[in-house]
Amino acid sequence: MKVSIIIPIYNVSPYIERCLQSALNQTYKEIEYVCVNDGSTDDSFEKAKKIIASNSREDQVVLVEHKKNEGIAITRNTGIEHSTGEYIYFLDSDDELPLNAIEILVAANDGIAADIVLGDFDITGGRREEYVKIKKSDTIIGKEKILNSFLSLQWYDGTCNKMVKRSFLEENGISFRRGIIHEDILWSFEIAMYASCLIFLNRKTYIYHIRPNSITQKVSDKNFRSLLFVMKEMVELSTKNNLYSSQSELFNYFSNIKIYFLKELVRSKASVEYIKKSRTEVNHIFSNKIFNSLGNYSFASILKILPYKLPIHLSILYIKVILCLKRG
Repeated sequence: MKVSIIIPIYNVSPYIERCLQSALNQTYKEIEYVCVNDGSTDDSFEKAKKIIASNSREDQVVLVEHKKNEGIAITRNTGIEHSTGEYIYFLDSDDELPLNAIEILVAANDGIAADIVLGDFDITGGRREEYVKIKKSDTIIGKEKILNSFLSLQWYDGTCNKMVKRSFLEENGISFRRGIIHEDILWSFEIAMYASCLIFLNRKTYIYHIRPNSITQKVSDKNFRSLLFVMKEMVELSTKNNLYSSQSELFNYFSNIKIYFLKELVRSKASVEYIKKSRTEVNHIFSNKIFNSLGNYSFASILKILPYKLPIHLSILYIKVILCLKRG
């Protein structure tokens, strides 16, 4: 079974060798590597080509170049278009893989042909407790059960470290949305919604390196606009597919995203007016009366949506207290 590892490359000169060496030296042999240069302005791609040329798997590598920077979403889509593997796996070019990562995922999928296979991960440069951990290995069959496992945070919403069946993506028309940040949240929501068979493992198959200046760590208006877009799309997908009646965890999941959104606004030291405007937009997205029924939420989730009901200055104070308690 061939696995296509898609590696977007954009201005990662200090990290590209670490990434490529970990990918090219995988113990599993039947791998295709699709490296997509997204208009790098440094020597990332030149370094990548030299590393690849010196490796025995050079003939398993596909090199693709964008004439200009298109962004991570389009770059990943380009990678899929130029790949031929039965399964797709995304690796960011500032991260790395344990040398047996793909072998572990393929072995778990032997004789099953799951839509999604994913493992756990390690983190450097960040706090592991801030990210969803896979507590135990499991195989889940059935769309409702798989979506419930995602909404209840049994597995994470990142794009990387997921081995996904190509035919599953094609049959459901799943791709990355152009021009937004946090596209991985929406993509993960979609694959969780449509998958019929999922395997997740509590074995480490990825190493994230968190960089303070990475695109998802930067605070910007585009960051917040993208999160608003993602929330809107997920609500529309939930309505279209009538998820509210079958997925009670959906309300708790949305409450997590809503409190995260407000915390990021406060962390960024956005103006009171900007926070107020953004909060109003979130309330509009969740204006359906079904979201206003407290009976749909756990007590913990009610506390997370409470700042959307308070006067703006009290709401900001509420979030600041949460952030202080978390630091403490």
